[in-house]
Amino acid sequence: MQESIIGSTYRLGHAPGRDGGIVATITGRAWVTAETTLIFDPADPYVGGIRQARGQTP
Repeated sequence: MQESIIGSTYRLGHAPGRDGGIVATITGRAWVTAETTLIFDPADPYVGGIRQARGQTP
């Protein structure tokens, strides 16, 4: 169990992913306090994230 700076509590966990990597889980309670639109620059070399090459260890 973790507690945020404002006192709300949540649980964190992770498990191995099917194709490598991890699957993270966060369980708790939250309220929508804002909305936004993300704009991705297609010229950004990391727009899709950073992937680890197969067979490579961190």
